[in-house]
Amino acid sequence: MTHPEELFTKPNLEAQIDLENPLVLEGHLQCAAYEMPLQPSDTSYFGAQMLDIAEQRMIKDTAGYYHCHPRFTPQPWKHVSIRDIEEDHYVIVDITNQRNIILEELEPSRAFFTVFEGMPCCILSHCLIQALFICIKATLI
Repeated sequence: MTHPEELFTKPNLEAQIDLENPLVLEGHLQCAAYEMPLQPSDTSYFGAQMLDIAEQRMIKDTAGYYHCHPRFTPQPWKHVSIRDIEEDHYVIVDITNQRNIILEELEPSRAFFTVFEGMPCCILSHCLIQALFICIKATLI
């Protein structure tokens, strides 16, 4: 890190959520519909894509309301990641002395650029380095 003081002196960045992205929007729609069925007028909250996604990926009742798809129930929020939008993940595991401890999970789009033999990996806890590892073998399972 070139300027560590910036970690504590610079303001936090605002979260950016792209609700135009259908993968992000569907997760929000499924969660919202689980709490209360959506209706066509809810496009004012979720945008014009809402109806397309609702028609294709949700359950429509006879009154015209859209309900959460059963594959997301009973807890749709567990299917919606707050860190990324990819469903699959690669796991970085410390196999030193057969410990088999999960160090980190990465989505596939990052794994191929992040995990490689000789890769340094550290475990942080409250901004202090707790352990440092070097990747000796990168295996996709």
